[in-house]
Amino acid sequence: MTSPGPLPGHQTTAVRANWLGRYLSVESGFDKEIHKALLAAAVDSEKRIVALVDSPGVGAKTRRLQISLARNQIRSTVTSLFGKNITGLIKHFQGDAANAAVDAALYDELPLLGKFFRSKAQRNAYQSSLHATASRNIESTITRVLGLSKMPLSKRVYRTQALAQGRVDSAINNALSRGDSAKDLAKSVRALIDPNVAGGVSYAAMRLGRTEINNAFHAQSIHDAIEKPWVNQMRWHLSKVHEPQGCFCEKYAIQGLFQANHVPNKPHPQCRCYVTPELPDYNEFEVDLLGGQYDSYLDNLLNAAGA
Repeated sequence: MTSPGPLPGHQTTAVRANWLGRYLSVESGFDKEIHKALLAAAVDSEKRIVALVDSPGVGAKTRRLQISLARNQIRSTVTSLFGKNITGLIKHFQGDAANAAVDAALYDELPLLGKFFRSKAQRNAYQSSLHATASRNIESTITRVLGLSKMPLSKRVYRTQALAQGRVDSAINNALSRGDSAKDLAKSVRALIDPNVAGGVSYAAMRLGRTEINNAFHAQSIHDAIEKPWVNQMRWHLSKVHEPQGCFCEKYAIQGLFQANHVPNKPHPQCRCYVTPELPDYNEFEVDLLGGQYDSYLDNLLNAAGA
């Protein structure tokens, strides 16, 4: 008997490329855009501090006032960075991640879809309808599938923003206590935000964004599997470079299969592990199709594709 997808339990190069490869392409796009946003914020912070602090001839009290004004300016920069730029980037790339999950599943199911659709145009129309739905509903899909409703994206972003702001405030307070020059203060704050410097605000922002985008890919993968009557289980795969060692991901991979509606959430931030639907044997699928087990789903499928 032949199978339309990869053999269960085997994480082939093709499986990795189709699933993890598609996700990593989205993540790479996000990394480039957030790098630009962080670098712009770092440069802006440096300029604001230099413009406000250490004017010639000012006394100590005036200088402290200037640094306080600089703190307010930097808070404005950090608030704008997270509230506008990073939130917008996350939402945009969550939609891209959802579409990547849709495409990965469709690629695996090409032989099955050939039984449903008579033409490539019908398959393309169906794919387009899935993309539109995935992009539009990804936030509610994450909430419903992963149960993250207790802390929506806005609150998770705000929590990271508060952490980042605390680090910036600490750097400014330390500069005050040491009597640092404007140049030193500007350098310290820029280093906290600059994506080319390890740690600080840039790490917190990158960690948050990657986690949220991967949650979107994970949630959409599970959602689509649950919707399809020929998928009952999903398989957990470890990412190629897996850290931290000894976490729940390894236990999930050892177990392997999960019921589609009981797939675990990602156990740690920036998790690149992924799940794939266990597709039925092709002959078994054809028997069930001819027996009418997919009629209800097929009706909705053809309507969505305009068939």
